[in-house]
Amino acid sequence: MPLPSPKVLNIFFRPALVLVLTVLRGSTSLAQVRVALWSDVHSPLATIADHAAVIDQLGREYLRENPKGEFVIVVDGDFTSLSPYTRAEKGMKSFEVLRFLAQERKYTVIFVPGNHDAFDWTGEVDGVEVFKQQIKLLHSWGGYTLAANMKGVSKDVRSIIRPYYDLRGVREKTRLIGMTLRTLLQQSRLTRRSAARLFAEIEPYGPVLVRELDQAVQDGVRKVVLALHAGLGNVSNLVDETADEFSQRDLGLSLVMAGHDHEVVSELQGHAALIDAGANGSFTIADLDPRGEFIKGSPVHFAVGDEQEGLIREGRWRSQQGFPLRNYPPTLKRLKLGLTAWVERLDLELQRVLTVTRGFPEHKMHFKQGRTTLGSLLGEALVAWTRDQEWYKGQPIVAMLNSSAYRLEEPIPPGPLREITIRRMDPYQDIVTLFEVTGEQLENMFRNLRDYYSGHHQPYYTPQMNLGSRENGDGLEVQTAGGWKKISPTEKYLVPLDGFLSLHQDGESYELPEWMFLQFFEAKAEACYGDILVRYLPGLIESYERGQDLKEEQAPPKIEESTPRGFPRGLAAPLPARGGSTAHAARGGSTAHAAIRCSSLHGV
Repeated sequence: MPLPSPKVLNIFFRPALVLVLTVLRGSTSLAQVRVALWSDVHSPLATIADHAAVIDQLGREYLRENPKGEFVIVVDGDFTSLSPYTRAEKGMKSFEVLRFLAQERKYTVIFVPGNHDAFDWTGEVDGVEVFKQQIKLLHSWGGYTLAANMKGVSKDVRSIIRPYYDLRGVREKTRLIGMTLRTLLQQSRLTRRSAARLFAEIEPYGPVLVRELDQAVQDGVRKVVLALHAGLGNVSNLVDETADEFSQRDLGLSLVMAGHDHEVVSELQGHAALIDAGANGSFTIADLDPRGEFIKGSPVHFAVGDEQEGLIREGRWRSQQGFPLRNYPPTLKRLKLGLTAWVERLDLELQRVLTVTRGFPEHKMHFKQGRTTLGSLLGEALVAWTRDQEWYKGQPIVAMLNSSAYRLEEPIPPGPLREITIRRMDPYQDIVTLFEVTGEQLENMFRNLRDYYSGHHQPYYTPQMNLGSRENGDGLEVQTAGGWKKISPTEKYLVPLDGFLSLHQDGESYELPEWMFLQFFEAKAEACYGDILVRYLPGLIESYERGQDLKEEQAPPKIEESTPRGFPRGLAAPLPARGGSTAHAARGGSTAHAAIRCSSLHGV
């Protein structure tokens, strides 16, 4: 049998060879735009340079194979946030990473504001001004800030905060539209007063998207990519609700990016891909072809820690641990060395042991589900600080804390309790504010918190309170020497609140005027929440554990029903000082939180 001619072989085998090479190279040869979704990074100073190095290597490899392509890094909110390590530098050290990616590497860097970012610093400095400074820097480096639903942007940043960015690497015009969290005001540390210097309001997603789609049609856009700092459920609903709007305008939706909820998801929703890249340095890449359409199978989630692979239904999962980094960029290497030295210096200060504990099983999610023993001890720290005020005359005290502000995601183990652990319980520069209100006002405030809270999916919510306060039926009671006593509508009560509750409130209750503390009540004193906890909580834990039956160690009492058995009577009297003077500031009617400085750790 004669051999086939070279021409015949070429006809049959060349397509197969091309197919094999395409599979081996993945979607890179087809992609004209590669998007890296990097959301909810939250300033992990010890590792952020490493995450950026992985992204950079992927970007360089992609552009080497696709010189006419575009590598787009979407920082989908909460890139920076407050912690004991970022407290003094206000997120600027993390922003140096964006300078490298945008200015030095010249990647397209797009920032969608989140509810943390520079706003976290509002309790101690002007968070709005820090935010403006950051986005102005990003703009000067060649980056973009997108927030289509931020209405009435202040004049000084109006040219910087934009609704969209048109991707350069595609043949058919493709537009990336960005929107910030709809409930930005409620879920950040902004007050209406401070937010007014940045924007007038945050508009709902649906109407804004329809408006932007109309503009896109006028501009000749064919495909749309969305990036929202919003949870997966909200984003998925938006895609469903606006499907007809896309169809009527003959616009395609290629890729949808979510954030805020720290979920890891990659899946198809209709013809579009829906991705959510997790948090703390993890990210997901996805590709668009020359027409701006999503390339199926292209997403790769680069995980940190032990994230689950099962949520990746479209694409694949890969760990950043052991990623073969080649030629670690000198700029990032210098940044990493500087950040490591910074963290090590702070660690020396923050590792001091304040007490030894038998441990507490509660963590972040327990706080969201109802009152906890540890939450009540946090409330007692506010009570102790209140009793230490020079003018205190024995008035009844009801302390309330925002349960969602507690940030430790793991139980507190038995053993030494260090300062770093206490400051991480609520890492924000939170300012505790002390108010005097009537019993009627107090109960209205409590019911508003309980009934209007929408910050999580629990059907019922109770703020954390001190051990000497509890709910009974539809009213509040305080513990006195003679037992539990109902709140008197006309009697005056002292109410210390953590910074979140005193600035504004969760969910829809911010619409209720009686809950706007700083607009309607004179603040009698203020202090840094972290400093209060460092001073009072160790002694409270020691007293509490001395009074507990060892047999009940693994079963915290139900504090809604009664005071824990054996709790010392010392809580009914001022607590002894634990070194140093009480941090407080009599305010004489002023409501400027920026006057308070949390400075017990030399600027930490």
